[in-house]
Amino acid sequence: MLGIFQFNQGTERLITELSQDYGTYLVGIKVTLMLFNDIPSGSSIQLNINNTYQGSIYNEGSSIKYHKLKLAQKEVLKNYQNYNSCHAYYLYMFVDIPSYPFTLGIVGNYGDASASWAYEQIYVSSGYCPQFCESCELPFICQTCKPSYYKYKDGQCSRCLNPHQKINGSYCQEFDDETPYSKYLIQEYKDFTNDPSQFSQYTIISQNGKNLMKGSDILYSVYNNKRIFGGQLIWAQIKFSRVHQIPQPHHGITIGFYILFGPSFPATSQFIYTIGSNDPVIIKKGSSQIQKIQESIKHSEQSLIMQWECFGSQNEPQQTYCGFYDYYIAVHYCKPYCLQCTNQNDCNQWDPDYNPNIVKFSQAECNNNQYFDQKSLQCYSCPASCLTCSSQYYCLTCQDSFIKSKLGCICKKDQYEQSNYCFDCPIECEQCSSFLWCTECSSSLNRIYSNGYCICKVGYTSYEPDPFCYKCSTLNCHICDKVDGFECFSCKNGYHLIGNKCISICGDGIVANDEQCDDGNLVKGDGCHFCLYDCEYSCSFCVKGKCLKCQDGYILIQSKCYSICGLNQVFNQGQCQNIINSLLIKSLKSYQITNFLEPKIKIQIQDEVLSIQQNKSKIFYITQSISHITFKINFQCSLNKNLLSYFLHCYEQDIKKTYKFQHNCSNSTDLQIQYQIRFEKKLFKQEQLVISVTQTDVQVDQVVFNQSYQFLNIIKIELN
Repeated sequence: MLGIFQFNQGTERLITELSQDYGTYLVGIKVTLMLFNDIPSGSSIQLNINNTYQGSIYNEGSSIKYHKLKLAQKEVLKNYQNYNSCHAYYLYMFVDIPSYPFTLGIVGNYGDASASWAYEQIYVSSGYCPQFCESCELPFICQTCKPSYYKYKDGQCSRCLNPHQKINGSYCQEFDDETPYSKYLIQEYKDFTNDPSQFSQYTIISQNGKNLMKGSDILYSVYNNKRIFGGQLIWAQIKFSRVHQIPQPHHGITIGFYILFGPSFPATSQFIYTIGSNDPVIIKKGSSQIQKIQESIKHSEQSLIMQWECFGSQNEPQQTYCGFYDYYIAVHYCKPYCLQCTNQNDCNQWDPDYNPNIVKFSQAECNNNQYFDQKSLQCYSCPASCLTCSSQYYCLTCQDSFIKSKLGCICKKDQYEQSNYCFDCPIECEQCSSFLWCTECSSSLNRIYSNGYCICKVGYTSYEPDPFCYKCSTLNCHICDKVDGFECFSCKNGYHLIGNKCISICGDGIVANDEQCDDGNLVKGDGCHFCLYDCEYSCSFCVKGKCLKCQDGYILIQSKCYSICGLNQVFNQGQCQNIINSLLIKSLKSYQITNFLEPKIKIQIQDEVLSIQQNKSKIFYITQSISHITFKINFQCSLNKNLLSYFLHCYEQDIKKTYKFQHNCSNSTDLQIQYQIRFEKKLFKQEQLVISVTQTDVQVDQVVFNQSYQFLNIIKIELN
């Protein structure tokens, strides 16, 4: 797994594995993306080739969608780290690019840090054109072959030099390609392949003189790196026969083989072959030692008898022998469901199961918006974007608004498809998946991508309906004079227009370019004061509001300064001294439970002295769900007068609910009061408890958290 990526992070890889020896049809890309939490609304992950957008997966606000990418599979995985969910998306796409090395990039466009992504696998493959092909319009089906090559069956390219091939224009035709229903019955003696079972199928009708000098069961020899039937030391004066079975209905056959004569074969000797019931054919040696035989005849019987004879009283096995090789028989069958036919088109007797309303035999029997499927013998509708087609994947012509490509009939680059029609993208978009979602923006208009929209670059603005973004001379200006951009009419959020300048507003909670921070208040010592980083009183050195070194008498713990003095003391002149009129409050720390069945989690108290000059609050972070809380306060009336305290709970959505517990001390008697609060909803992780004390001193004796089940260290409460 490579990642984890956030915001605009991503990765690139140079792909160099594409073959240069074949023409390339389409490049296929498959990638496995790991999504940690769902893609945030308005965010996306996109695939680029050579820094050019190709496709994306995105969240438009209602659901996950895909542009030019297709989802093969989605898988739920175990949660990872602190993420609530983890899913694997197996995505793929095809792109039409040349077969040269390219850079594949995967880049995120995330708007927040709540989610991340990574990728696990990338596969790149090509729908190669066949060997010796210059171009093709379908995978592995050649449209134009290289010079000296001819289109061949199944979309291949051939030099048409093999036995029993013939050139027909730009096409190389073979025996089994003569009709749509032609198939080879046998292809024998074309290389070194040896099938011993073949020899038992040959029957000796008659023989004279010397033959079979290698043995009575050895009927082959080797000539020019080929195994041939007969040949030297085998066949001088023998007549063979062989029966071939052809049970399926057919109307003809094509037979071919090469005759080999011995070097001293007499002019008076003959090679005689007979096909079925036809007359014998006599072949003499002539000037060449090899002669090619090829015949096409009418034939419909279920068996075919072949006979070969090496004839001549002067023949002997050493120099005047016979043999043959490259033995081919192609059967020209009737069309499916036909029991008897005259040729491949005309059927004389149909099978009872034949239904002409369902079974089709050619494209001519289909409607214009249908294609013929050879395997199923049926017509199927073309894809919706195709006007006419030859297959499910190849459109011949397109419907209105679509254009033809290797990917089929598609919309133009700056269009999107909706209801089987192509519509123009918004003018500021280079590409889009809908009118409301851009996937690539027009750089010529000075626009950049942001959460499905094409917005103006920083420092630029547009004036509807003009899509061009003009640069403003005034910094942080939102709308300016589009002629020269000098005069500013309004400023960006967080700025005031004063004398043609945009001045930031400190205290509005927006961090402007000329502000270090903005916490929405002007309180000094809270880390940000007048929009500049500020140290707390007890800190001597801080960076960006975080303390790195404390004043004397304080210790640094998690970027906060804590006093080293005890209760009712302050650090003064190098030592801790007692103080008067102090506010006494006790902070909370973790308490380890040793009894797992204990129904309550008790939180111990640690003393801490705080100044009385201002109200104080302590914030405690919750790390487990809590349904209700028991809050005990020991009012020490001997120390406190007119005591007022309250408990405050802040929801995640910033909806505050305040519980006030007030007790007026009328005498010096101490009083302990216990409050139990049941929340309208459970407190969850990362929510806050805030305890505040006002007006006078109070000692918090104990806080007890109740839950329905307990575990060791199930709660950890830390000072913020």
